[in-house]
Amino acid sequence: MIKYALKIRLVIAQIVVCCLFFLSCTKNDDAVVKVFNVSVTLQKVSAEEGEQIVKVKCGDNWTLSLNGENGEVDWARLNVSGGVGNKTNVRLSYDANEGDADRVLTIILRSGSKSVSCTMTQLRSGVLPEPGEPDSPNVPADLKKAKWIELPAMNDPNLEYYSYSFSMNGEKYRNYTFGWSQKDYTTVWVAYPLWSTYTNKGVDRTNKWAYDPTLGPTLSPAPFDGYAGNYDRGHLLPSADRLCCYDANVQTFYSTNIVPQEAKHNQVLWESLEGKIRTIANGADSTYIVTGVMIKNPIDYTTDSTKDEFGNRRNSSELKTLPVPSHFFKAVLRYGKASTFGQWNAAGFYYKHESNAEQQLVSIDKLEELTGLDFFVNLASVVGEDQAAKIEASAPNTSIWQ
Repeated sequence: MIKYALKIRLVIAQIVVCCLFFLSCTKNDDAVVKVFNVSVTLQKVSAEEGEQIVKVKCGDNWTLSLNGENGEVDWARLNVSGGVGNKTNVRLSYDANEGDADRVLTIILRSGSKSVSCTMTQLRSGVLPEPGEPDSPNVPADLKKAKWIELPAMNDPNLEYYSYSFSMNGEKYRNYTFGWSQKDYTTVWVAYPLWSTYTNKGVDRTNKWAYDPTLGPTLSPAPFDGYAGNYDRGHLLPSADRLCCYDANVQTFYSTNIVPQEAKHNQVLWESLEGKIRTIANGADSTYIVTGVMIKNPIDYTTDSTKDEFGNRRNSSELKTLPVPSHFFKAVLRYGKASTFGQWNAAGFYYKHESNAEQQLVSIDKLEELTGLDFFVNLASVVGEDQAAKIEASAPNTSIWQ
C-alpha cells in the first residue's frame, strides 16, 4: 500500500513538472514578438490604371480590406482577401483616376483583435509622383548606394528595381540590375558590366530556364517552353556574356531576363550585335551596357509557357499576358586606358522589332530621346560633368562600333 501511494505521488509530481514545463514554454512563445504589418510598393501612383504589390507580414490568420475616404472603394480591388502567414505577392489593381482631385485608399490588415493599415494615393490626371521621393520604396537601399557606371537613372515610379550577384573563387561579383514592370510582366531594361572576368569561359551554356527567384511563379512569367506565337525567348543579358561560372550563367535564364522576340531578329540581327559588342569589350579594359525594350506601343501580345518547370501543362487561367516589344536597344560605354580612340567611347543601338530591321547607330543623347531613359548617370562622378556630357553627345566612332 505504501509502495502504491509512493507511485501515485511520483506520477502526480511528474504531471506537475510537465504542466509547469508546458506553461513555461507557452509563456515564452507568447513573449516572442511577431511581425504584423502591411505595406504597398508605391504610396503614390499616377492617374493611369495600374497594378502593384501589397505585402502582408502576419503569423496567423488574416484578412485584407480596402476603405476609401467616403467608405467603400469601387475603383480598386485586391486579388486576395485573406490567408495565413506571410504573403508578399498580393496584387492591388486600380482604375484610372479621371477626376480632378487626388484620391486615397486605405489597405487594412486584420488578425483577431489586431489591425494595421497603410495608404495609397492616386494622383489626379496630369500630375506625376516625384521621382525618387523618399516614400517610394521601389529602389532597394543597396541599389541607392551603388555607383556602378552601367546604371541608368532609377526614377520611374512604375518600375521596380532588382539586382543579382554571384560568387566565384571566393569573390563576390555583381551580375546585372534590371527595371521590372509588374503590370506588364516585362523587364524594361537590364544593366551590366562586361570584361574578361565575365567572359572567360568556365562553363557551357546551362539552359536552366527558371522563374525569377525573387518574384516567384506568381509574379514572374513561366519561361519553360517559350511564348505563344513562336516568339523566341530573347535574352537581354546574353548567356554568352556570362560563361565564367555556373551561377552567373544560371541567372541569365531567369524569366525576368528574357522577352518575346521574333526568331530572325533574335538569331540573326541581335546575336550579331551581341557578338560584336563582346569583341569590342575584349579589346577594352571595361565595358558597361544597358539593354532594353520599348513596350508602350507593342506590336503584339503573347502568353508565357504552357508548361511548368516539371513539364506539366498549366491551366489557361494561370497563363500571363505579355506585350511584344516594338523596339530593342543597347547603350554601350567602353573604357580603354591605352585606346588610340580616346579612353571613353559610347554608342547607342536602336532596332525596330522586325526580322529585317535596319540598325540605327546613334549617340547616347539621341538614344535617351528615343527611349526616355537617362543612361550612365554615375559616369560624371568618374570623369566630371562636362566630360560625361561630351561623351554622351558625341556621335559614335564608326572605327569602333561598325
